[in-house]
Amino acid sequence: MKSEAKELNRILTIMMIILILLVGLIVVGGWYYVMGKSKSLAETRTSSDYLNQQQNALSTLEIEYQKALPDKDIIFDSLPNGKNISSFIADLDNVASNHQLSVTTINVGSQAPTAGTPTTTDPNLSQMTVSGAYYVLPIQVIYHGSCANFTQAVGDLYNLRRETNITEIDISKSSADGSDQTDLVDATVDLNVFVKP
Repeated sequence: MKSEAKELNRILTIMMIILILLVGLIVVGGWYYVMGKSKSLAETRTSSDYLNQQQNALSTLEIEYQKALPDKDIIFDSLPNGKNISSFIADLDNVASNHQLSVTTINVGSQAPTAGTPTTTDPNLSQMTVSGAYYVLPIQVIYHGSCANFTQAVGDLYNLRRETNITEIDISKSSADGSDQTDLVDATVDLNVFVKP
């Protein structure tokens, strides 16, 4: 019986060791499983937060688009399809009259393109140069009037309805009309008008 008790004791000890190892494995495995799920949940939460931010940004863009929708014709007209420049010339003349200036000269396409600048091959768009995905039509306008009025007109030139880029402004003193005004100037404005191909 002593030997049976020793054998039983040894078996019970081995079983206890195995049981402790199994419990340890279960605890460690469960800990790794919980930590993995926790990490997965954190990643899901982060992804969900990111998607919510993107949805809010998209909603904001949609709201801004809806606000701009009534003005879409004006926006699309800022880059017209053709060189039809008469309305733009009228805008330049309106700027002059709104600020008591006179337009003495308007040269359309008179500026020579920079060396190496590609020009368009479309005869209807002659005098234009190619700038990336757009055509550029150079225009030169000479205004005459008081310097103070011209400086106010420059703001209107920057806010014209069509997409433009003022490349140079040259102001020189003038007394061509024989008046007693001392601030009369001739202001030459070189600008580019952008046109869709």
